[in-house]
Amino acid sequence: MLLTCIVGYFILLPFDYKITFKSTNAPWLFYHIIQLNQQEVTLIKQGENELAFESKPKEDSNYRLVWNMQSLENEETSVEVEVHFTQNRISEKMKILLGQSHAVNQTLDELKKLTDGLVTESSQYRWDTLQEDQIGSASCLCKSIESKISEKANQMNKNIDGIARYLPIGKKDPPRLYINDMDMEEQTIQFDFCFPLPKNYELPELKDETLFVKEQPAIKGYAQAFFGNFSQSHRGWFKAIQKLEIVEKQIQFPAVEVFYDSPFSFSPENEWKSILYLSTSQRN
Repeated sequence: MLLTCIVGYFILLPFDYKITFKSTNAPWLFYHIIQLNQQEVTLIKQGENELAFESKPKEDSNYRLVWNMQSLENEETSVEVEVHFTQNRISEKMKILLGQSHAVNQTLDELKKLTDGLVTESSQYRWDTLQEDQIGSASCLCKSIESKISEKANQMNKNIDGIARYLPIGKKDPPRLYINDMDMEEQTIQFDFCFPLPKNYELPELKDETLFVKEQPAIKGYAQAFFGNFSQSHRGWFKAIQKLEIVEKQIQFPAVEVFYDSPFSFSPENEWKSILYLSTSQRN
């Protein structure tokens, strides 16, 4: 019996050790943060309330991590992190038995740093539950942009003056980000950054050839308000995706986020408000 256990531990076990915990953060937020931490990330599986991916620090290390996440009905996330040694596997597993594994301590420290950071950051943002709502169509002055999801706010800041200059002072509706496509694996987004045009407004000649006028569609389905720095509003997107997956639905593009506050509103950034409007389709 002992021999069987030893053989199973050193040879048959598909991982070298495993860490499990629960979190209130969405699975895609873990993927997003880990990718931002300059780690190599490879998607393994997504769908059916599950997300699995592999990560490995780019710096010299002798292990890789396999993350298995399950969305629960209470909107928590069950997380299992499998640790796989990539060098000296037998000797490293022996160190685990002897309580002398540096890799175990390093992995635990990294996971604690990640989860503690998420807990600290969660106090800076909040979002409401998804509610049935809609937003009407609008004729908008827009610019089409592709970027990493993490760079969307920088792109908005970079282009806002170039669009707003064509609109009358004091008559600007809140800017909108029409999301046309989102690649979760690559963490990229394609969107139209727009300002609605005032009714009966005669638009000056556009000197910037990248700008265009578009009748953006009405979006009927759900809305979710986000409160916090708009550079992090995609945290609310990830939570909305998790909520929809639990009921076997997915976002149908385009979706739109409307930004009601900014650094120029002089209100605390944890009170900045944006609203995500989205429609859904049944998940295949």
